[in-house]
Amino acid sequence: MDTATPIPLSLAPFFQEYDLGQLDLERSRFTITERVLQFGNRQEIRWLFSVYPKQAIKEWVSRWGDEALPEPHRTFWKLVLEIPELINLSQEQTMDNNDKLDRLIELQQKSNEMLGQLGMLVTRIGYMILILWIITLVVMILTA
Repeated sequence: MDTATPIPLSLAPFFQEYDLGQLDLERSRFTITERVLQFGNRQEIRWLFSVYPKQAIKEWVSRWGDEALPEPHRTFWKLVLEIPELINLSQEQTMDNNDKLDRLIELQQKSNEMLGQLGMLVTRIGYMILILWIITLVVMILTA
């Protein structure tokens, strides 16, 4: 870890309660990592990875990410740092999504069957109305 590298001044808005010059990179590593991962731009994130090893940041996200990082930052960093927990969750979620898709296709097929049956029913009702109209017309002609 490069403790001689000062915290970039561009991060000052995210450390308002601290004096940047007094922050110790080792003792304040939790807070620095949290805020840079959550609020940092590309340049500031590059700085973070130049100060702390990637493995240390990965361990921080694994241990503290669920508590300290809001979504979507938490998921983003778990994906970027290839944290297995999220990869397994993504596979399970894909399986769940496949089950949902299968169920949706099944419901669509049932819906199409019901629409077909409804169409046949409407056609039969139409025929019945036509037959009743013809019978009424015949009765009117015969009684006239």
